[in-house]
Amino acid sequence: HCSMPYSWADILSIGKEEAEEVSSTQGHVAERFSTGGLGRLMVPDRYEVWVCVQGHECASDSHNHVPQDFTASSSAPPPSSFCFVYDEKNKKFIAWAPRSEIF
Repeated sequence: HCSMPYSWADILSIGKEEAEEVSSTQGHVAERFSTGGLGRLMVPDRYEVWVCVQGHECASDSHNHVPQDFTASSSAPPPSSFCFVYDEKNKKFIAWAPRSEIF
């Protein structure tokens, strides 16, 4: 079973720390998280956004996913990521699929 090991607060905090590291070192830090809106798959007030975690243990585990008809996007996360949809009503992440099966 694939689960999200981070909260929204964790994602925002880690993202800010990585952005500060990039600006302070002028180096490149790979994005750990990518997120975006569900577009035509959105269910208002329930499922509105996705978040992908680079290097997640389920990234190559294709038997624990919910297939969706989702087209490629310019905001696509890096390969070897596993993606989740956020359930706004229940305030939890739901496993979706490896990035390679969505984008």
